[in-house]
Amino acid sequence: MARVDDSFTRADLELLHVALSYMRKRIFDQGESVRVTGMIERIEDLLLAPPGEAQNLRLSPPEQGVLRRQVFAYCDELTHRGAAAEGREQAARLREIVERMTKRPSPVRSWIRRLWGG
Repeated sequence: MARVDDSFTRADLELLHVALSYMRKRIFDQGESVRVTGMIERIEDLLLAPPGEAQNLRLSPPEQGVLRRQVFAYCDELTHRGAAAEGREQAARLREIVERMTKRPSPVRSWIRRLWGG
């Protein structure tokens, strides 16, 4: 499981929560719906935790795929023709958050790490 670093602000988590909550109502696949619901619950736990308490969000590879699909679909909703500038800004911020959360290691860097035993 990939560990999401603590560099996400409360506003980032709130924006992600809104996007996933919106998309949860539009998912017809049972497995994907369960994963989104689980992510929403973990984000709510992070948002409700007292400040200064250790906060992690761990995402399995399938959860990372679901996160990308659902949040990017939400971003498409925000940026359709005639959308407000605020929606485009939120979509850009969400895409940045998801890219950081689902960052995959470089295959070259992984190969070098294996070569040098690191």
